[in-house]
Amino acid sequence: MARPTKFTEAVAKRILKAIRDGCTYRDASVANRISEDTLLNWRKRNSVFSAQMDEAEAGAITDALATIRLAAKGTAKRPSDWRAAAWLVERRRSKEYGNASIGVNIGANTSPTTSEGSSDTSVSLNVTVTQRKAYNNDVLERYVLEKEAELAQQSDEEAVIVDADSPA
Repeated sequence: MARPTKFTEAVAKRILKAIRDGCTYRDASVANRISEDTLLNWRKRNSVFSAQMDEAEAGAITDALATIRLAAKGTAKRPSDWRAAAWLVERRRSKEYGNASIGVNIGANTSPTTSEGSSDTSVSLNVTVTQRKAYNNDVLERYVLEKEAELAQQSDEEAVIVDADSPA
């Protein structure tokens, strides 16, 4: 004999309310003492419940966007906040308006003077690019090449200083 289902109208309403309030499917499941797999199985088997879940999720998004728009416009008691509008535009049009972050890690390592009196200098350049919008790769490439040239020049200057200090 099959185990009785936990799916009842009351449980379905609580799950839909949790999703409408912004909970993830996992959180809505845990709050109602079922697994996320169970919730997803109910969704697959019940087209009406699945449509209700979609509506609840869309409602949560609509409410959140309305709150962001309200913050961007401001009220009589609160001034407008341009960051809310910027946040929304960055996410809706990330290719055009999203943030681009570029991390550059540059290091020069000089080992101690060897028995021959010379110093071994190695230069490393690591570039990490996180791209959320179209970024001009030529600009990045020029920047990296400039940094490599600076490092090479510094390395040459350090080598001259080491050579000048070493006994002839």
